[in-house]
Amino acid sequence: MKTKLDTEINMIQHDNVRTLVRAVLDACPACFWTMPAATTGKYHPAISLGEGGLVRHTRAVVRLTAHLLAMADYQPNTLDYSIAIAAAILHDCCKKNDNETYTAFMHPQRAADLIWQQATLLAAGGEDAVRDAAARTIAAIVACHMGRWNVNPRTGEELPTPLTPMQRLVHTADYLASRKDITLAGIS
Repeated sequence: MKTKLDTEINMIQHDNVRTLVRAVLDACPACFWTMPAATTGKYHPAISLGEGGLVRHTRAVVRLTAHLLAMADYQPNTLDYSIAIAAAILHDCCKKNDNETYTAFMHPQRAADLIWQQATLLAAGGEDAVRDAAARTIAAIVACHMGRWNVNPRTGEELPTPLTPMQRLVHTADYLASRKDITLAGIS
């Protein structure tokens, strides 16, 4: 399947991780491809709003993740690099379901569950390396990408917080991509 995220997917140099990302994107809610990054318009820059805004936000998160990885001296051919890029691509893939109006607070956990579900299906087809190591790490990064905004004030639901360097790196990229005063050229 050709997607609006092919450039970002092709940054992943490990075939099994790339296969997992494509499987998750194929299974995510259809609204991922068309919805704005912020359903209320409050928390993201203009480029992330409107039709396809979430995909543009995702592209910005991937770009910032790649810059942070380079700064931390991760090489593009390493598994850690592929895992971080995969998590950046998938972090908001379940931001809401097709029948929901607003962002689901537990969307990071929904995305992590979808990643694990797709990894399990791939493993059933013989791709065990995806399920065992990379998928578990990608899902853990995605589950905690909200950082300190991890408690729903209305319900008390709680998400994990980033603890590992890779979890903090992807969370930081997502945070920076959501700042209204940071503009990234060439994101469309």
